[in-house]
Amino acid sequence: MVHARRVPASAVAEHFAADVGQSLLAVPLQVRRHSLEEVDWVETATVQRLWPNRLRVYLQEREPVAFLRRGSSLWLIDRQGVILSQPEGAAFSFPVLTGFAETLTLAERQARVQLYLEFLDALGQEGANDTTRLSEIDLSDPENIRASIPEPGGIVWLHFGRGRYHEKLAVYLEHRALWQQSGEEVRSVDLRYRGQIVLNPNSADWKAGR
Repeated sequence: MVHARRVPASAVAEHFAADVGQSLLAVPLQVRRHSLEEVDWVETATVQRLWPNRLRVYLQEREPVAFLRRGSSLWLIDRQGVILSQPEGAAFSFPVLTGFAETLTLAERQARVQLYLEFLDALGQEGANDTTRLSEIDLSDPENIRASIPEPGGIVWLHFGRGRYHEKLAVYLEHRALWQQSGEEVRSVDLRYRGQIVLNPNSADWKAGR
């Protein structure tokens, strides 16, 4: 008996192939549990004996919090920084994270995911739904969160720095209509400094698509 949503029963059953035909007492529960916790999407596992001849396997599955772009591939990532493959038939609605180099350790990935979650939480304060505006979030520089927002004239990259995220996005939203009306080509906006907005701070950046 297996309790799981995204992990196929076949992926669980193969870990018990050596136990088929054996006494229930001979099944090494802790060994099987540790083995199952190596499976993609499994965070924790519980294996119990059900007398006279059955096992119950309960899996606590990982919950993704964002898409993760690595090269040309799109993955999922959970709050612990664990990278997950996309399960067949599942649909998710998350921003895409970038800036996770292959050399980052699990702890470093977890720290960046935590920064991302704090960023989303700040943008969602006071009942606002500003996170739905964001398309991609670049965490390559933890001291300067950058996020892209689709606009009628194309993608605009916003430089948030660290902190006051909701306030900074409000400043952008307050001014963007003026820029659009003036016909000014805006591809990036630096919002890091109080009382100052810098348009297209690095033209080479946005001409390259960033």
